[in-house]
Amino acid sequence: MSKRTTITVLSLLLSGNMLAQVEEQFLPSEQKHMTAVTEPATLGKGFVRMGLNYSYCTIKTIFNNEAEKELVPGAASEMSNSIFLSAQYGITNRIEASLYIPYVMDKINTVLLVDYQITAPAKLLGEVKGFGLGDVYTGVKAQAILEQEWWPSVTVGTYLKLPTGRKSPSNVIDLNQYDKATGSGEISLEINMQARKIVYPYSFTFLSGYEYRFGGMKVHAPFEEVKTFKSGNFYYAIGGINFHLNDWICVTNDLTYSYKGRNTLEQSLTGNISSELLWTPNIHFQIKRLRLAQGFMVPLMGRNAGADPRYLLILQYIL
Repeated sequence: MSKRTTITVLSLLLSGNMLAQVEEQFLPSEQKHMTAVTEPATLGKGFVRMGLNYSYCTIKTIFNNEAEKELVPGAASEMSNSIFLSAQYGITNRIEASLYIPYVMDKINTVLLVDYQITAPAKLLGEVKGFGLGDVYTGVKAQAILEQEWWPSVTVGTYLKLPTGRKSPSNVIDLNQYDKATGSGEISLEINMQARKIVYPYSFTFLSGYEYRFGGMKVHAPFEEVKTFKSGNFYYAIGGINFHLNDWICVTNDLTYSYKGRNTLEQSLTGNISSELLWTPNIHFQIKRLRLAQGFMVPLMGRNAGADPRYLLILQYIL
């Protein structure tokens, strides 16, 4: 072997060794500054991420059973809001536990149009409110396969939703004035799997999951009796392409398809199958450990589902 060849080989070996040393010395504080594109599939050991997720939507249009968009029947305006408090904890570098606590703020106003002239006021017939704790859910996800040069990471998650929200109408005055349910009234179990690959400045994700609802007993509408029920099971698939605009701003794009089966009421099938296709663009700002994201959920098509965009705001901080 020539002297020049020997020097070249030694240089390559030393470079590889130095790179490995740099990776091993990657500081935890630097890991906490990673963006939604570059962060690992699960939190590092001992890391805690606290979050606040807010969503807002006014419901004016729906996709009907023929998958056509139409106005919501009747003279009513509906507003749907929710705030999620979230916490994730890295048990190990490959196992993450999470907890989500929702607070629901829904409101439906029903009005009677006294006159079609602009100057004539509309008379408020009723107000249905849904304010209160929703269904809390918790779970664990683990990286079954770590990301390699030519392979994505594969993560498996299991989540349990508990019926902590109010399951039946309360404070009923009449059919147009009462407090609606803020929870489902049943336990559900979700299992999902995610594949994720980072090719900086891009990352690619695919997530698919299935939620099984166990059913329960509740009052479904004012002045009705308690009835047994089971909500239709839920399936979803999400594909995402995400990329950096610069070192601290990135954009995520998700395309979500979901499908919900028919409900069961007193051992009989009721309602219709529903499905929807959503596009969710978000822009993320990473300011050291603080992450601020905002965007929209835009319904592209559906059946027996809402057709109005939903605004999203996410605030997270890693401890």
